[in-house]
Amino acid sequence: MQKAAGERSWWEGLHGDNTTVIKADEPIDSYALAESADVVVSYGSTIGIEATYWGTPSVLLGDAAYRDANCVYEPASLQELKATLSEDNLSAHSTDNCLPFGYYSLTHGEKFIYYKPHTLFSGSFMGVELSTLSVVGRGLMRLLRALRKPHRPT
Repeated sequence: MQKAAGERSWWEGLHGDNTTVIKADEPIDSYALAESADVVVSYGSTIGIEATYWGTPSVLLGDAAYRDANCVYEPASLQELKATLSEDNLSAHSTDNCLPFGYYSLTHGEKFIYYKPHTLFSGSFMGVELSTLSVVGRGLMRLLRALRKPHRPT
């Protein structure tokens, strides 16, 4: 997922001792870099979970598809980030925790029966383009979201 221009600019503008910001389009072997690092710090890139898979401790600062999967450190504050990065023998999370994300990345989950995605935000439902169903499409999407929410007993 590509970040908005303003957000990329903010990250790319960071400077400091022991800090190197690598842009997404730079021709750097991120796997070799992660392998040689003591800790990988990312902002949503898959290199965060990939580093864990290869045994390098990883810290996630932004949102990512693997958030809350117990694959990376996820500091909730600047103090927690500093404490995490200050640990002498920070260890990587379990490689096993990375496997469900890897499986999903390879298979993209279960196939839809009635919905056919065209892009991340558009598709058709039973052959009818959702983008042309302004009112009906929005209602259908609300219904689908409601069905995905866990039932809470009253």
